[in-house]
Amino acid sequence: MSSQEQNRLPLEEAAELLRLPLVAVRRLVESGELVGDDQGVTSQALADFVGRPFAARTRKTKGWRRRQKAQSESSRSA
Repeated sequence: MSSQEQNRLPLEEAAELLRLPLVAVRRLVESGELVGDDQGVTSQALADFVGRPFAARTRKTKGWRRRQKAQSESSRSA
């Protein structure tokens, strides 16, 4: 199994991570905006799509909760 196959995510998981409906992710794949097929997409394709490292999008780093709280408070006051 190649490393490309190991890094494949099913479309359902990709939709969850992108916080988009599954239908929208399928359309992105069909249009070529997101590289993949019916079986799934690669983590690299997702990283390229969102424009930042894939791990940074999914991992809660030090200070994550404080930043989330500050962000929600600033959006409430705006």
